[in-house]
Amino acid sequence: MKIKLGIPSIGDRRAGHGTEYMHTSFLLSTNNKALMKQLYVTRNETVYFSERADQDYTNSPTTNGPGTIDHEKMRKYGINQMSPELRMDSSGRLYMTKPYYVTRNLNTFGEREINVPRVIGIGQSHKEDPLLHEVAKTVEQQLFPPNAKRYNLHGVDQKNFRTFISWKFDDGEASMTIQRKKASFYVEHVKMLKKDAIFAVAKVLMRSVYCRSAEILENYIEKVTSTPHNVLYAIENRSPYHFYDMARKVEVMINTKSISLDEVAVEISEDIWAGVSTKEWNQFLNVFRHGAKRNKRWLGITPENLWIELFTEDRTKDADGEYVNPAIPTSGQLKMMLAWLRQNRTSAMVEDRATQLLRSLDAEYPNLTFINWPGVEDQALHVRGPVRDWVITGRGGMKVGHQNVSTYCIESSEKSDGSRLKLRGRELSHSICIDNLHNNSSVGDQIAARAMVLLNDTASAPRIYTITNKVLDGHGNPRTNQPRIPQAELNAIRYVHQAKRRQRKKEAEEKKALEAKEAEKAAYDAELDREAQERARVQARLDRRRRRRARRMAQRNAT
Repeated sequence: MKIKLGIPSIGDRRAGHGTEYMHTSFLLSTNNKALMKQLYVTRNETVYFSERADQDYTNSPTTNGPGTIDHEKMRKYGINQMSPELRMDSSGRLYMTKPYYVTRNLNTFGEREINVPRVIGIGQSHKEDPLLHEVAKTVEQQLFPPNAKRYNLHGVDQKNFRTFISWKFDDGEASMTIQRKKASFYVEHVKMLKKDAIFAVAKVLMRSVYCRSAEILENYIEKVTSTPHNVLYAIENRSPYHFYDMARKVEVMINTKSISLDEVAVEISEDIWAGVSTKEWNQFLNVFRHGAKRNKRWLGITPENLWIELFTEDRTKDADGEYVNPAIPTSGQLKMMLAWLRQNRTSAMVEDRATQLLRSLDAEYPNLTFINWPGVEDQALHVRGPVRDWVITGRGGMKVGHQNVSTYCIESSEKSDGSRLKLRGRELSHSICIDNLHNNSSVGDQIAARAMVLLNDTASAPRIYTITNKVLDGHGNPRTNQPRIPQAELNAIRYVHQAKRRQRKKEAEEKKALEAKEAEKAAYDAELDREAQERARVQARLDRRRRRRARRMAQRNAT
């Protein structure tokens, strides 16, 4: 059958136009249509092997006379007169009911249309691209064997099936095979977990939307099937890992590089890389990325044991399950490793990345200004839209994952002494709700995403109802003469112009901390001096007593 898969375009629906889809078309065939009930519906065909005895068969080429059996036809269907499939009706005719399968819900072009649902709602539970997860869910429902709870699979072989998918391009054909043997799944004859197989197929389908070359798509298929989805994520975004230091959880990101299709390298200390197979590292990521609890090798592993696991060449273990010749790090190596991991803390990396992102937006877009607000330590982005001025800051957000930033609109052109929150003396609106689809975006990413939306507030207003009234009037036209902040006043708090101020504040804080430390040391020294003086006074008093006692003893002996 031919399948036309629609993947929704990213963004809100255009007003009055519904969901926009990007499409990919491919041919699909399977050896187990009875199992794939989400794609095929069963029909029954009645095949007769004899006719009524009272009928004239003079002109019948398929029989040898009235009521005779067509043995040639039986051989064609692979049965004989003793086959249990044969039945006889009331008129004495032999027949067999043969099932055949028809594709469900074909359009006028003979295609089965499957559309991936739009990503709707906020606060998605997954930690990745919500569109990828929606495509993966559709792939699991449509292209993989269904759940027995969804369909009646009685009498159907559920353990063995093969699905063949192919695309045709100007430079040739690309193909992909999905297979199940007993409890194992294979994509392009590569054994993998069902979850990894689903994501591999989903990524290939998403790639095929933009691909127009069979060679490019074949190379991509080889890439995603040879390297697990987890490992591809780690190569692109680093590997998550956490350990406990003084009862505090430290979350870090480990550099991960691809060596080959079967091996990756991870940097666990400065310029110290360890090679590990993609299969093993996939298990590691299942623990520290998805929270798997079954893998005893990686679950709760300490930095020291991580070093041992990665660098021990002799995998022989004793009766207690310990390595016979472990590669134990020295104390210096362990200290360097811990220091390196602390430098790659997730929070610090996210903060640095956010600062770099906002600085790049400030440099690229004249209508975006990266500022320090409300305080010198806080970061915000001023957006000058066609209609209004906006400011987005990471301080004061709802801290619920999908809304970790606050968005405000400039409400006054003149400086005010009111009690409302202000930017350079201008009053701001109340915080405006603009939500993310999922919970995994950093503060910097959320600020940047809202800035790009508000950069063209006239186009965004019909799609984001919380800003509609601030941008459009009652007739749907853009408002005019809205409050603005001069760029010269923004330059005073611009991030690049605040470097000296931040440095002065840092130096002042360091000086204050040093003075406090020196004062504490001086107080401690003074306390030591007082104690020493007190001990000296006590000792002097004791010495005087001993001398007086000695004189009295001497006088007593003299008399």
